[in-house]
Amino acid sequence: MTEPFEYVIDRPSGIVTVVYSAPVNARRWEATMNRVLADPAAPRPFRFIGDRRTVHDSPSLNYVDGLVDYVRRHREELSGTRWAHLVDPADMRAFGMARVIEAQSEPHGLEIEVFTDYDVAMAWLKTSLS
Repeated sequence: MTEPFEYVIDRPSGIVTVVYSAPVNARRWEATMNRVLADPAAPRPFRFIGDRRTVHDSPSLNYVDGLVDYVRRHREELSGTRWAHLVDPADMRAFGMARVIEAQSEPHGLEIEVFTDYDVAMAWLKTSLS
């Protein structure tokens, strides 16, 4: 069994923060998502912030493909989801790969935006809750 990433649900806002740690791979991400989808405390539609500011390895194409495949397979459960992908502003490779995820996930009903500023990412997520 692959150990999932940690996640925290902010009860007042319902925003789920996924805290990335090395190694980042599709199996860990999928294990995390399976836990969140099964968690009754995570309100729907989902609002995620994926915080990978402390992980400085650019995601691999296998990771991106695995993530997008998971999104495709769970399209109905993830319908209406917003995901703020937070990366270190100095890590342009991670930013670029996150933009690839953004573009490839959009046709499957996920709204993903890439951010380098936590407060801006949270503001974007919170505007979707009103």
